[in-house]
Amino acid sequence: MEGRRVRILFVIPVLLLILMAQKARSQSDTPNEKKSAQKTSTGLKGAAKNLSPAASAWVESTLRKMTVDEKIGQLLFTTYHGSFTATDSDAYKQLVHDVQDLHVGGFIVITHGSPVGIVKSQAYPTAVLANQLQSKSKLPLLIGADFERGTAMRYDEGTSFPTAMAVAAGPIAFALTPEPRRAKASIQRAPRSSSL
Repeated sequence: MEGRRVRILFVIPVLLLILMAQKARSQSDTPNEKKSAQKTSTGLKGAAKNLSPAASAWVESTLRKMTVDEKIGQLLFTTYHGSFTATDSDAYKQLVHDVQDLHVGGFIVITHGSPVGIVKSQAYPTAVLANQLQSKSKLPLLIGADFERGTAMRYDEGTSFPTAMAVAAGPIAFALTPEPRRAKASIQRAPRSSSL
C-alpha cells in the first residue's frame, strides 16, 4: 500500500510537468513568431547574397564536406602567447593538436604572467606562429586579441590608449554631458582605487 502511494505521488507531478510543457509548446507557436523566424531566415540568405558566386559556392561546398566534429571545432577558440615557440616544444605540439585534431576556429593572443610581471607577446613571432598554424589548418583561422586599450595591451610593440574610464573622465566628457557640474560632482565623490 505504501509503495502504491509513492508511485501515485511520483506520477502526478510528472503528468503535470508533461501537460505544462505541452501547453507552453502550443502557446509558443504563434503566427508572429513564425513570421519573425521567416524574416530571420531570409535575412541570412540576404547576407549570403553579398558574397560573390565563387565565394558562395566555396562556403556551401566546404560546409557540405565538413564533419560534425569539424563544425563543432569551428566554435572553439584557444589561446596562445605570441613568443618564439620551438616546433619541437610541448606548447607548439599542443597548438598543432588544437588545429589538426580539435579543428579550432581560431586563436586569441594573450599575455603571460611571470614572477617579474606581465610578459607580452611580440608582433613578429605572433605573425610567424599564426602563419605556421594556418598552414596546418584546412580552414581559415580567425586570430583575435583584446586590444581595448590599443595593441600595446597585448604586444611589446604598439600604441597604448587610455582606459575607457580615463577617456570618460576627460574634458570632452564634460562637454558632452548635459549637466557638467553634476557629472563632475559624481566623479569627485567616487571612491579612489587605492581605498578599494
